[in-house]
Amino acid sequence: MAVFALFHGYAHGAEAVGNIAAYMTGFALVTAVLHIGGIVIGRGLLRMREATSLVGGLIAGAGVYLLGA
Repeated sequence: MAVFALFHGYAHGAEAVGNIAAYMTGFALVTAVLHIGGIVIGRGLLRMREATSLVGGLIAGAGVYLLGA
C-alpha cells in the first residue's frame, strides 16, 4: 500500500505545472469537498438501512463494470 501511495503521490506531483501554489490549493480544496461529500452521503445512508444494501450493490456493480471496461 505504501508503494502504491508513493507512486500515486508522484503522479499527482508530476502533473503539477505552472503555478504550483494554485495547484496545491485547488487540490486540497477538492480533496476536502470529496471527503466531506462522502461523509455526508455515508451518514445519510446509515439512516436508511434498507437502502444501504441497494447502494452497496450498485457501487459493486459499477466497480465490476469499470474493471471490465
